[in-house]
Amino acid sequence: MVETTEFSIEPILLRIERRFAAAAAERGLALSVARCTARIRSDPPLLAQILDHLVANAIAYTSSGRVLVGTRQYAGILDIEVRDTGPGLRRAGGQKPAQRPEAAPGLGLAVVDRLVSLLRHPVRIESRPGAGTSIILRVPMGDPADVAGKGGGEPAGRVLVVIDDEEQVLEGLRLLLEAWQFEVVAAPSEDEVIALLRRNGGRPAGIIADYRLAGGRTGTSAVSNIRGLFNALIPGIIITGDATAGRLRESRGQGVVILQKPVAPSHLHNVLAQTLGARSNMSGPPRRGAVVSE
Repeated sequence: MVETTEFSIEPILLRIERRFAAAAAERGLALSVARCTARIRSDPPLLAQILDHLVANAIAYTSSGRVLVGTRQYAGILDIEVRDTGPGLRRAGGQKPAQRPEAAPGLGLAVVDRLVSLLRHPVRIESRPGAGTSIILRVPMGDPADVAGKGGGEPAGRVLVVIDDEEQVLEGLRLLLEAWQFEVVAAPSEDEVIALLRRNGGRPAGIIADYRLAGGRTGTSAVSNIRGLFNALIPGIIITGDATAGRLRESRGQGVVILQKPVAPSHLHNVLAQTLGARSNMSGPPRRGAVVSE
């Protein structure tokens, strides 16, 4: 399911640099990732997957030189380019670029072809044998004045805790929140998050947790324990696929917002804006009627 939203490309580029620097260095390659803060319209986790695959493929098939991830803005479009100094793509019959060994039609990576088709982002491939390959992804830019997407204003506070024991969900939430310029402390368990928070020392502005966590633990319990760590009523959001009456009562008792899966990015953004804006300085008991369900 594609969830298009407006966000800055910067966190995705920074993540690529962190994620692939070691792999490039192991192969003796220079990895250069451009700095860019342009706002674009896409699905952050899916776009990140595309770029991850393209960069990983470029590193795998480049034996010397460099891999470059760059951007270029013009006429409401952001071009995101992954360029390598590898052997290039041999041409078959003078027509389409030949495929690499694991290739599928189109870009040469089945998962990338599928995701590009879902997002409807045009792609251009430039390659010559012995001269490397350049793959350019064209993404529509957002409105610089529309920073928050669909209403709600900018959420207050910059550090959010995210807990989910499903790696793909955890990474998707991290990407989405970083695209909204949050700092994210993310881990699959309460214990790991608390260890990170103790190490970093700063109190988070809010907590987002899946209700069902590994080992029979719950997100509401994690919210309660993190609040206890800082002796503060930190705003909490619980995401669940089963908003039963008992779970709603438990969440109300903890003073957290509960969201029913699936949660659209625009809705999550609005809930964050309302919750953090209303509660960031709250010292009394939770307000009545604070539970949100879809």
